[in-house]
Amino acid sequence: MPNLCKTAVLLAASAAFSQEFHPPAETRYAQIAAAGSILPGGRVVQPFGVQIETGPGAFGIVLSPKGALATTDTGPERYGVTRIERVKNEWSVGHWWARTPGSRAAELADPDWKGVSTGAAFESEHSVWISEGDSGKLRLLDTRSGNHEKIIDLNQGEWKHSFTGDLAFDPIKRLLFVLDRANFRMVVVDSKKGAVLASVGTDGAPLAIALSPDSGTVFLTDRSVCVIDVRNPVKPQVIKRVTTHGAPGDILAAGDRVSVSHPQDDFVATLAGPDWNVEAEIPLRIPGLEDLRGIEPGGMAFDPLTKWLLVAEAGINAVGVIDTDKHRLIGHIPVGWQPARVAIAGDRAYVTNRLGRGTGPNLHRPLLEFGEAPLLHRGSVSTFVLPAAGELPKLTGTVFAANGLLTDSRPNRVVPAVPEAIRHVVLIVKEGRSFDEVLGDFGGQSRRVQGVPQLARFGMHGLADGRRRQFSIKDAAITPNHHGIAAQWTFSDNFYADSRVTETLLKDLESRGVSTFGQDAGPETASDPERGDQERADRFIATLESRYGKSKTPLPQFLSIRLPNDRLGEEREESGYPYQASYMADNDLALGRLVQYLSHRPEWRETAIFVTEARVEGLDHVDAHRTVLLAAGPWIRRKSVSHTNSDFAGLRRTIFELLRVPPMNLADATAASLRELFASEPDDAAWDALTPDRRIFDVAVLPSRRAP
Repeated sequence: MPNLCKTAVLLAASAAFSQEFHPPAETRYAQIAAAGSILPGGRVVQPFGVQIETGPGAFGIVLSPKGALATTDTGPERYGVTRIERVKNEWSVGHWWARTPGSRAAELADPDWKGVSTGAAFESEHSVWISEGDSGKLRLLDTRSGNHEKIIDLNQGEWKHSFTGDLAFDPIKRLLFVLDRANFRMVVVDSKKGAVLASVGTDGAPLAIALSPDSGTVFLTDRSVCVIDVRNPVKPQVIKRVTTHGAPGDILAAGDRVSVSHPQDDFVATLAGPDWNVEAEIPLRIPGLEDLRGIEPGGMAFDPLTKWLLVAEAGINAVGVIDTDKHRLIGHIPVGWQPARVAIAGDRAYVTNRLGRGTGPNLHRPLLEFGEAPLLHRGSVSTFVLPAAGELPKLTGTVFAANGLLTDSRPNRVVPAVPEAIRHVVLIVKEGRSFDEVLGDFGGQSRRVQGVPQLARFGMHGLADGRRRQFSIKDAAITPNHHGIAAQWTFSDNFYADSRVTETLLKDLESRGVSTFGQDAGPETASDPERGDQERADRFIATLESRYGKSKTPLPQFLSIRLPNDRLGEEREESGYPYQASYMADNDLALGRLVQYLSHRPEWRETAIFVTEARVEGLDHVDAHRTVLLAAGPWIRRKSVSHTNSDFAGLRRTIFELLRVPPMNLADATAASLRELFASEPDDAAWDALTPDRRIFDVAVLPSRRAP
């Protein structure tokens, strides 16, 4: 009886969530527009105030003595610093770049400057200290000329392989307090002399740091909140460790209070001096979804006039407003995509957004120009005058609507149900192709697909490029199984990869009592011609046959496998991969074989198969995140295409609905479900694998398939 009750509760919770919340884009495609962007996955961003473009991955944010702003741009394409200054009511923006990763071309960047981490601090109006990350160095950069005035290496004496992360600066004593994440320590540096004075150990990798207003105490987060007396900088001493309920994230010291965000648990803790005990834990919750987490609070700033604490909320693209007198959340302000940190100068707030306004189409492979590489990804800074308290309800409403956090009030809206007959879900995760590269040649056909045939280099009329080393093969059928499965069942032309993919999906389902089987379910692996996708398919099929073949052991409810060879690799004719396209053909055949095997199992009538990519590296005319999603099975609609703007969160939600478990977090509960993929009646048609062009990929040539 207890198990039946638990199941009933889970089913009721899952049904309630599946019907009430969804992102606003519906069938609109991802796009960047002046009034706001439609994001991959169906949410939108409509930032308040002014948006200023930075380099990619804008994270750290610091203010100069006279109000100039600098951000640390943490990649992925380029690393650098953006300096922003208001001149005669106009925003002046300048970028200084580190070396482009992997580049051998001539650049203006210092050859030794290869990275930027989160830490930064102005030493003067035109010089800013930045942490470099895994070089273990600090660099003083002149923001007018780009000159590198000083470099300090923490790899000294017994210390090796340092990683410089967050930092704080005492401008009076000219001391830098730097987190060395690799060596689990906080380091004190004399910035004037360029000398390391001392270090003190931390409990694990330290994350964030703050300096008290009197500069006598450093607060940092690791597994707890560490309080360090730095009045004698050559002998820093840990004086207290404060444990909070959860894993601490960012930290802010303002007045006699210290605020600590908790991104996994959605609350902000305040510590009161002089004893630094926990004074309050302020929950950040969404009405109607109070039991779920996913707001992801990060960096903070305090306004002494309103006594508001602003906190970046990466999970809902907003800044939360906390009334510190009443210790409660009073509203949200919409900003850009994935806000990281906040700063306040006077009555104006500044927020770094790691993904800015979005990415947009990727139609060319950028070539390095002298001094600067064109960027596909850009971060941003949202800046605005702090709104009046009376404006917060409207701004909060914008945040909720943009993120699908409002219940659907449309009358007579019919929410399709998932088929009750499906008992087994199979997820096949591939490794990096865009929609247009593979299925773009569906564009212009009767199903109104948003595709560009000219970009379909891995389509049915694809190209195996010889790259001047051998003859190229044109008009080749590189992915007959992808195309055949898409034509027989359903695919999406409005689905996006978000790089967070499947690492936790197995654990999430297991924690809810779902039986699982996963092969290569850990972090993504690069292409490996000595262990290609044929071998992965062989092992998957053999394992299922041995465990769940003729035995009475039932097939697990959820199965997953990775087929990473469509990430491509260097040509290796001796291993069966004469072209880069050979890896894609290997991937296609493995996919076809897996669907063939599953479609001939006795559980086929109860099975749904989903195929997607972990990330996107190719060209696409809609958005750089748009990728492949195929669905196959007796209960999948035939000869259909889905236009719902969704992403992996939406696929997770759909899988949870099929397996009758409630959502794990806010992203799952409010994602765009893919229920329109399913048919009302089953069709048991199976699949027989098709062979790609043998001139490009021949199974018989593979070393593991050759006769002894």
